[in-house]
Amino acid sequence: MKQLSVPNIDSKALYNDIAKNKIKRNHVCSKCNADHCDSCVEGNSGLMLFIKNDIFERYKFYEDHKHDLNKIKEVNLLSDNQSDVFRASYKNSKVFQKSRQIILHNLPDKSNIRCPYCGLSMSHTIDHYFPESPYPEYIFYVPNLIPCCSRCNTVKNKNLFKNNERMFLHFYYDPIPSYQFLKAKFRVDNNIPTISFYLEFDEENEINNVIQHHFDELSLIEQYGKSYNELLTEIINLAIEYLENGQTFDEFKETLEFNTNAKKKTYGVNFYITAIYTAICENIDDLKKWIYQTKVIKSDV
Repeated sequence: MKQLSVPNIDSKALYNDIAKNKIKRNHVCSKCNADHCDSCVEGNSGLMLFIKNDIFERYKFYEDHKHDLNKIKEVNLLSDNQSDVFRASYKNSKVFQKSRQIILHNLPDKSNIRCPYCGLSMSHTIDHYFPESPYPEYIFYVPNLIPCCSRCNTVKNKNLFKNNERMFLHFYYDPIPSYQFLKAKFRVDNNIPTISFYLEFDEENEINNVIQHHFDELSLIEQYGKSYNELLTEIINLAIEYLENGQTFDEFKETLEFNTNAKKKTYGVNFYITAIYTAICENIDDLKKWIYQTKVIKSDV
């Protein structure tokens, strides 16, 4: 879980390009005989250009309050017809589709394109942080568009606020702590290696509440608890392979620590896989003891 950079796309220029490529009612404007202008209301192109100053004012409001997102409220700026035009443009505009690909690939782990909301799945959709239905003016606003997986997009939906509190992190603007708050414990329980996850904050501040809500709403602790078995088995098998090939457990430990640091650099300390590696490193003696007891491998101690 890492903060993302805002994609390098000019939202105003994008809006203008989408509007100017919309179908006009006539081949040219019946009022001034021009292909495009900034004040005409002819057709869908004119509709978008006519209201763009109001839309850009809302863009500015978003930018001015990006570090105090609770202040961004619904304003009922667009009519139902205008909202329909915006939604149709979002789905069908060839101009927007080019920007969509830039947004989807604007992730630090480009080889995996993992969802920043959960870290579990691939990001094949775009979340409107402020949902498109109550906030249609932000449907093309790039800082409001965050790559995510379909599950997180569906769960989040319109549920950004509950009791006037934000339920989800904004991965462009929220100050996600750099220290590890997503933690895991590795232990052997009834002769079965297990991993459990939990949140633990080093300091008290407002962002902790948003993080806690984010994890609760997406059931992330539960999801991580269902997802660790394959990786844990992979790590255990690697340790056994080292020992069966005549290498020492200390050599395996060095490899595990190297891989843990690599995960931290690539994905951050609050990625669930990083948490798994860190937990095993912190309780490596229990893993060693369990392997020697259950795999009938002679101890190297």
